[in-house]
Amino acid sequence: MSRPGTPSDNPHIESLWKTIKLELDNISKCSTKEALRKIVEEIRYYNTERMHSGIDYKIPIEKYHENRELELVKQRERSFFA
Repeated sequence: MSRPGTPSDNPHIESLWKTIKLELDNISKCSTKEALRKIVEEIRYYNTERMHSGIDYKIPIEKYHENRELELVKQRERSFFA
C-alpha cells in the first residue's frame, strides 16, 4: 500500500496520474460522469497508443506482449531440450 506523500512507492502510477492531470487540465469543470469517461479514455490511450520514452518509444501493450512472447519462446525451448 502506498504511503501518502511518497510518490516513490509506485512511480509508474504516479507518472500515469501526472500525465492525466496534464492532458486533462480542464477536467475539474466536467460533470463526474464526463470526467470519468475522459479518464478512462486517457488511460486507454496511454496504454494502447501513446509511445513511452522509458520503454524505447514503444506502446506499453506492445512491450507487454513482446515480453510475453519472449517468455513463451524460452518456455518452449526448455520443454524441447528437457
